[in-house]
Amino acid sequence: MDSTRASSITIPRRTAIIANELKEYNIDLIALQETHLQGVGQLEERSSGYTYMWSGAKEEDQTQNYYGVAICVRTELVKKGIVSEPNCYNDRLMSVEVHGQQCQTTFVSCYAPTLNDEVTVIETFYQNLKRFLSAIPNQHNIILAGDFNARVGTSELHWRGVIGPHGIGRQNDNGLRLLQLCVQLDLCICNTMFQQKNQHKTTWQHPRSKQWHQIDFVITRKKNVQHVLRCRSMRGPNCDTDHLLVRASIRLVKKRFRAIPTSRSKSFNSIKLKEEQTRNAFEDSILSGCPEDYENLDVETQWNIMKNAVIESAASTLGKKQTS
Repeated sequence: MDSTRASSITIPRRTAIIANELKEYNIDLIALQETHLQGVGQLEERSSGYTYMWSGAKEEDQTQNYYGVAICVRTELVKKGIVSEPNCYNDRLMSVEVHGQQCQTTFVSCYAPTLNDEVTVIETFYQNLKRFLSAIPNQHNIILAGDFNARVGTSELHWRGVIGPHGIGRQNDNGLRLLQLCVQLDLCICNTMFQQKNQHKTTWQHPRSKQWHQIDFVITRKKNVQHVLRCRSMRGPNCDTDHLLVRASIRLVKKRFRAIPTSRSKSFNSIKLKEEQTRNAFEDSILSGCPEDYENLDVETQWNIMKNAVIESAASTLGKKQTS
């Protein structure tokens, strides 16, 4: 599962270029941002075997500066029913359901506003994102991937469990908003969990300062982070974008635990107590197993003596039930 920003996939055959790169790198599912496609729709690239699903601004809204998000997935996964039809929220949020053998995962593609946007726009986005994620059932895993235009920094001690020991850069306002959201929803940022070179952490180069930053993230529930096998930036894929591809390998099959079979002991043949002779023998055996000073002993000792006497008497006088 991966994430990258596609500057625009409206250019003729841009979808084919991206799909060919996904095929070359053996990618099953990817989140794309800033696609500039209006409305909602799907497109199948048959030659490479991928299907695009996108969510953009309403087609009748010609004045809005629409952004657009998309999810590209292997077509065979859609046809087999492993990946569902998309849930298109708006031009910044969409998701699909991934049905694993023993678990279900909601894969979310999102595109957050930049710090240059109005505060109301930024706050509205995070409110929508929180509402969107909160609606996902607790038993479902979450993979949230996208361009967050946020820097989360390296303060592992202040954000324990949310970011790992391998963050990079300085936190900004959008980073603070993202971290607060993760705390509220028990999420963690996978990019910061793995020790690797900085070139495999950063995702975008500032056009003026030429400094590299980490602003694209893959995020999951804290309780499922052990299923993330790796998460790093890729410099090889060429999708005509100024962002690097962030690639995560995630195990979608829960580990199976096989119960160790235990031999069930047979119960005593208590029906024999209906026979007077057997019942008397059973009672006499219990009494003989108790010492003369039984009444003067403490309760715990009395209990242990009586328990052993009953078990031994039942074994000698009643025997075990015979299985048919």
